[in-house]
Amino acid sequence: MIGTKEAIKMLGISKSRLCLLLRQGRIPGATKKGRVWMIPLKDGKLKIINRDKGPAGKWMKGKPKRKRKSQRKSPQRRLIKKIINVNTILVRSNCNTGAREPVIRVKIGSKKPVYTDYVEVGGPCRLLYDHDHPKEGAKVWLETFADVKVKEARLLSEFVGSTHTGNF
Repeated sequence: MIGTKEAIKMLGISKSRLCLLLRQGRIPGATKKGRVWMIPLKDGKLKIINRDKGPAGKWMKGKPKRKRKSQRKSPQRRLIKKIINVNTILVRSNCNTGAREPVIRVKIGSKKPVYTDYVEVGGPCRLLYDHDHPKEGAKVWLETFADVKVKEARLLSEFVGSTHTGNF
């Protein structure tokens, strides 16, 4: 039989940890007499019962740790992809009828596409061609995340209606 001081040295743990193990009954044969714990040795060693910890917690899986205000990044503007192409059907229709309807199609994110005669891209962009997998019905299109300036933008169904000038 040994006391708590000897058990702490043998196990290499703190006094509070040893007291917790004793209170939980995880050291078999340990008894308390007054204020003193008497801990038995088995083959010169202390035996500690491992307990089942239960299933792992699921409350924090997949959730990022929240940062303090001082660690947070400043809010950034969300980048929205813009797709620009020429509607060749409208080009042919304008040639056949002599009409002057806008033929440049601009699709911004998930909004409805608008048609215009003038587009200005204010940053990097890329021109793509894919015969087998057309994008938005076009085999050639321009993609950008930069600001796009459109003059007199109209929905396809509003070619006779009002116009809008602005940045997207």
